[in-house]
Amino acid sequence: GPYSRKKEWTGPMLARVVRNPILKGVRQRNRKISKRVNKSGDRHSVDAPPEELLQRECPHLAFIEPERYDRVMRKVNARTKKFGRKKRNPADASQQAGSKPSNWPGNHLRCDTCKRKYIWNGVVGRRILMCNGAYHYRCWNSLTLEGQDTVRRLTQAIWQKIRELPDFDSEFLATLRQRLAEETKRSQSRQKDLERQHDDVQRQIERVTEAIADIGNSPSLKDKLKSLENQLEETEVALSELREGQRDQIELPSMDDIRKAAEELFTTFVPEDQEAARLLRRLIPKMVVMPVRLCDNGAVVARVRLTLNLAALSSSGHTAAELGEAMT
Repeated sequence: GPYSRKKEWTGPMLARVVRNPILKGVRQRNRKISKRVNKSGDRHSVDAPPEELLQRECPHLAFIEPERYDRVMRKVNARTKKFGRKKRNPADASQQAGSKPSNWPGNHLRCDTCKRKYIWNGVVGRRILMCNGAYHYRCWNSLTLEGQDTVRRLTQAIWQKIRELPDFDSEFLATLRQRLAEETKRSQSRQKDLERQHDDVQRQIERVTEAIADIGNSPSLKDKLKSLENQLEETEVALSELREGQRDQIELPSMDDIRKAAEELFTTFVPEDQEAARLLRRLIPKMVVMPVRLCDNGAVVARVRLTLNLAALSSSGHTAAELGEAMT
């Protein structure tokens, strides 16, 4: 839009658009209110009480059918619920926390001693990485890592390891095909159960509807009908997801394609690139730092142990769960 300061779409920008109920023809007012902060005198926008929300039906503004919009938003909310901030009594525990992204490998490296993340510290030109627990005096691993040197060594070691990996063996593909066949069999059984449940709920809805037509206005029957309709919708969503996730065959990507994708990633990588950082977090699902020293004597140094999941560099469209241990 004309007032956007960014030239490309981002996830939060898209969420603000698709979560606007005007897409289903509902205009809202008083979703937010201004609250004064006595300490500074500034005013901040916060969620308004539910009783102050005003809504108006505008069918001529609807872009998506309301039933479909509600179904999709319930599906999205259920899928992203685990990624939300934790709440306490019932306020948001991180309400005043900043949302500035951290350069890689900040907030990705973890301390093997206390399992906390490594964070950036220091001044411009002398940035270091240190355990967040040691920063707050809750971990004895106070070993710091020089920022630029750590990024350079990690990327070089990962790129060198990927270049040295051998090509995939045909036995891997046979194992994956067998696993896929077992998953397909289980999904087909699950699909039959959902279809039976769907038909049963439909029959119950028909009976309740006939009862309402015979008896008349009954609050209990209406509540039962609404509950059955929600159950029917959840079953339809589960069926659609199950059908979309079914695959007929699986093919392993070639190591040449993976090496090419890795070369494109590491030759142009800069720690400030958040897209590359997200890709690296999928490529390296686990990366821990531990202090080590030779048994006879010597200085204490940091050693990084990590797990590579090459499915992140695959363009075949398969997930890590489908490709299994062959890509890890």
